[in-house]
Amino acid sequence: MVRASVVVDSRQAAWEEAGDLIQPRNAGLIDHDHIHAELGEIVLDRKAGRTDDRQITLIKSVGLAVQDAVRRAVRAGRSGRWDWTRELTV
Repeated sequence: MVRASVVVDSRQAAWEEAGDLIQPRNAGLIDHDHIHAELGEIVLDRKAGRTDDRQITLIKSVGLAVQDAVRRAVRAGRSGRWDWTRELTV
């Protein structure tokens, strides 16, 4: 964890729920700046992903319901089972 470039789905959720981050923070090994990016920042090219083959990248996901809903909608749309004309209510 200490040597890794950490990517999370949500900084706030990770610091509240992810023991893998909370324990090293409480031990003084890392701080809030240790999280490199949220996954969305990398997808939108706001932050760089891996920059070389030796870099250790850890993706810590605590599972956000809205991301699960969108992922299901996208999969359904690709399979032709989703009616894109209706709203997705979350």
